[in-house]
Amino acid sequence: MGTKEVGRQVMRELMGDAFLEAKDKTRNNFNAVIHEYAEEVCFGRVWARTGIDRKQRSILNIAMLTALNRPAQLRSHLEGALTNGCT
Repeated sequence: MGTKEVGRQVMRELMGDAFLEAKDKTRNNFNAVIHEYAEEVCFGRVWARTGIDRKQRSILNIAMLTALNRPAQLRSHLEGALTNGCT
């Protein structure tokens, strides 16, 4: 399985099928490259890496997104963190 497919699987496990379906509906010629980058690099490489578990990775992501004032991304990563066992 390629990194893009691995990324989509990780996204599905973290965010659920409804998130992926909604994300796919927003794909167009302008943002397709960003969608592919997120699937292949952010989730297919970074989130799929070994070394720390998904719960710890979620905590780190939430901390970084909070520090960077990224509320849109924070919302989806909070949902993923709950899936990963964060409370």
